[in-house]
Amino acid sequence: MRELMKAMVAWAAGYYSQRLSENVRAGLARKRLKAEEKGEEYTHGRRAVAPALVTRIQELQAQGLSVRKISKELVLPVYTST
Repeated sequence: MRELMKAMVAWAAGYYSQRLSENVRAGLARKRLKAEEKGEEYTHGRRAVAPALVTRIQELQAQGLSVRKISKELVLPVYTST
């Protein structure tokens, strides 16, 4: 009986993993399609920060401003300006 239960649990875990993988692939495909419809290029993960914004952040850092002050001045989340 123990072996049967082990086999059933292993099957269920494998099935869950397979479904999760399929859902992730489908979600990424939807995001790519959405970006394509907007005429944008899909980038997985964090979105790129505009070069002008990066330059402005670097200028403010050179002036000695803290990350929190920079994010407050540029009205950005703190993690963006690091």
